[in-house]
Amino acid sequence: MKRVTGIGGIFFKAKDAAALRAWYQRHLGIDVQAWGGTAFPWTDSAGKPAGGTTVWGPCMRCTRSTTSPAPQGS
Repeated sequence: MKRVTGIGGIFFKAKDAAALRAWYQRHLGIDVQAWGGTAFPWTDSAGKPAGGTTVWGPCMRCTRSTTSPAPQGS
């Protein structure tokens, strides 16, 4: 059986992306990089690297491909 093993990225629109990034950095300790987001390395239950990353980043002008709903059906 095939299964999902991770998420490639989480991107979302924000009216004030810079302020939202600063809030996440200040209150949640997210290490926001100069490009405006961060990459979380995947780890196993023991904290060892598991060979992937999930990218996170709020944006003011996300492209259509990052804001379109997922296709319906199988």
